[in-house]
Amino acid sequence: DRSSAASDVYKRQVIVTKGMSKSVVDTNTGKVLFGTLKEGWAPVNHYMIPNTTTLLVEYVKDKKSYIANVDLATGTIKWTSEIGGLVGRLKDLAKRERSAKVYPKLDKEGNVYGYFSGKFIKLNMTNGKVLWQSDQKLTNFDINKTGAYIITISRAGGLGGFLGTKEALNIIDAKTGAPVW
Repeated sequence: DRSSAASDVYKRQVIVTKGMSKSVVDTNTGKVLFGTLKEGWAPVNHYMIPNTTTLLVEYVKDKKSYIANVDLATGTIKWTSEIGGLVGRLKDLAKRERSAKVYPKLDKEGNVYGYFSGKFIKLNMTNGKVLWQSDQKLTNFDINKTGAYIITISRAGGLGGFLGTKEALNIIDAKTGAPVW
């Protein structure tokens, strides 16, 4: 079962964060299985996908934003996908803060939805292909029970604004990323 296999990996591997570097270390042997420094990546964030051995690493390299799928069991990079064009240092730091609060989620087909580098993105988890992306700014989202729609929550501005509690609720089509309402 996928869940118990992932649980075993989580018991053996640890993600070590030191400064801007992130590494996956096998706690039984002390062997470093994967490291962003070795890859030349400036990591922005990382996300462990529940019930899988997947670690998604959001990073910047050559002034472009990427997402990578790293197998926690082996440290192998399964794929990398460019998710954004040129990014400036200040713009990148601002995006890090926003994306740190919204965790990726898997749908029933195994695709992943996430808020990476300031964009809401649907990725094919098998090959990393970007299926669609949106510039919608999110504070949270969820997939409805049937998987047909994504419920998004974002700051509404106005009197609620940045420090307030006013939020907007939207529905988007999970297949296309197009707004429903």
